[in-house]
Amino acid sequence: MQKKELENCIEKKREEVESYLKEKEKSFEEEKKELEYISSLKETARKEAEQVNIEMKKLEKERKEIILDHERRDKEWAELNDSIQQLKDQRVKLEKQRELLHSDRQEILEKIEELKKLEDVKGVGFQITENEIKECDPNLQKRNEIVEINSFKNELNNNGSTPPLSAPFGWLKRCASTLLEQTQSNKKRKKQPDDITPRRDSTKETTVYIDKIIKIREVTSVRSKNTVENSQEGEQKSHLESNHTKKLKGQIQE
Repeated sequence: MQKKELENCIEKKREEVESYLKEKEKSFEEEKKELEYISSLKETARKEAEQVNIEMKKLEKERKEIILDHERRDKEWAELNDSIQQLKDQRVKLEKQRELLHSDRQEILEKIEELKKLEDVKGVGFQITENEIKECDPNLQKRNEIVEINSFKNELNNNGSTPPLSAPFGWLKRCASTLLEQTQSNKKRKKQPDDITPRRDSTKETTVYIDKIIKIREVTSVRSKNTVENSQEGEQKSHLESNHTKKLKGQIQE
């Protein structure tokens, strides 16, 4: 009986120890699982921390880029404002230049109108009639001068001793008017841009003609005085005068 009791007691102890060991093993397994879970949580937290650090670095980089972009935009905005101001200044200058060009255009148009009017006036002035052309004809003018000289010579030869003084002076007047008319007609026919040169030329021609007329007048006055004193000397003077007239005729023809 005691042996069975002892065996039962041992068996109970053994069962108690086994149950205790199972409990310990179970608790150990639970702790192990908890540790593994904690380790996994730590690893997850570490990875998340690394990810957060990466994100923070990205955010910092983006922040710096935003700041730089903001500064760049401010600079571009300032440059844009400067460009707008320059464009405004250019616009003002262009408006002034446009006004100046408009005024210059008006002046040019007015000058063109004045030039057209002057051309019309010149066209009217240079429309020479048939009578003016005949007066301006040098051959006709020379023939008229020759006729006048021959008529004067005939008067001197016919009136011999006492030719009237009014005759040569009348002829001189006609000759002077004829020469002046020829000078004026020549001035009309010449189309020269410079007005000073034609005036000088016409003045020279008029001076030459007047010199010739003065010579003729001097000769006729000398001849008149001599014919009053002596008729024979008057005839000789008339011959000399006719010769001199021929010379003048040759000069006029030249």
